[in-house]
Amino acid sequence: MEWIEIFDISLLRSLLRSTAPIAIVGMAAAICSAAGVLNIGLEGKMLNAAFAGVAASYYTESMWAGLTAGVIAGIMTAVLFGLLSFTLGADEVLAGLAINIFSLAGTTYLMRTLWGQAGFFSDPKIVGVEPIHFTFLEGTFLEPFVSGFTYSVYLMFFIAVGLHILYYRTRLGTAIRATGENPEAAEDAGINTVRIKWLVTVFSGLLAGISGLFLSLENLTMFTEGMSAGKGYIGLVASSFGNATPLGTFGASAFFGLGDAIGIRLQGVYELDSRLILMIPYALTVVVLILIGIRQRLKVRPVAIPES
Repeated sequence: MEWIEIFDISLLRSLLRSTAPIAIVGMAAAICSAAGVLNIGLEGKMLNAAFAGVAASYYTESMWAGLTAGVIAGIMTAVLFGLLSFTLGADEVLAGLAINIFSLAGTTYLMRTLWGQAGFFSDPKIVGVEPIHFTFLEGTFLEPFVSGFTYSVYLMFFIAVGLHILYYRTRLGTAIRATGENPEAAEDAGINTVRIKWLVTVFSGLLAGISGLFLSLENLTMFTEGMSAGKGYIGLVASSFGNATPLGTFGASAFFGLGDAIGIRLQGVYELDSRLILMIPYALTVVVLILIGIRQRLKVRPVAIPES
């Protein structure tokens, strides 16, 4: 009976909420990967956006100010990554790691300096994002499936479909994929590959900003130290497992979201240790990395040449 209690409509709702931040930042990683950019710095973008959103919402007592500030913070962090990688020629991996470390230290310092709080900051003046309720669905069987979620849950579906159309139905999508697959041929075809890389990097900052805001103003209404909690890295893994395609990344992110949602439900039913539950996404990351390695080995399996 307890297992029946776990797999109910609440699990689906928890699945969607858990998938949203991973899927959105995962698709940011996917579009960068498609253009040949290894964007390790997504974790830092999420963290800066989460902090900026809470700070702006707290000082202005406006949800929209918080959302705007968070998106701008994500974009500006992406611009910093672009300056380091494309303008100054720094290694992309090192630039991304530097941004992640700087963002963790910087947001922790600012929280303790501005508000005198360590660990987390919460205040009634922080205005969060309220769930959207579709009144015309009240009392129907669709209500628990599609009503009562915040913006990002709905937005992740539009982003996945929109990026899929962009990838395979537009000239810009062709230019992005050409830049990642064969930059020399793309340059010969008249595509400005540096401009394409800048474009996807800035757009990834926008998506990472939305993902970070989900954590601090939608899922919670507070900021905690390191609240991105590795979701930027998990998004990278989801992108790789989904072959850097929007729909593939979305599906891989749902796998991580399902693991997280089941863990939360198990905690409620069996009263498991919360530390064990928090470990589930990272354990799944290891499993997915193993599967990615197996897939890569199958792709490069040598072909036996018959003896003459």
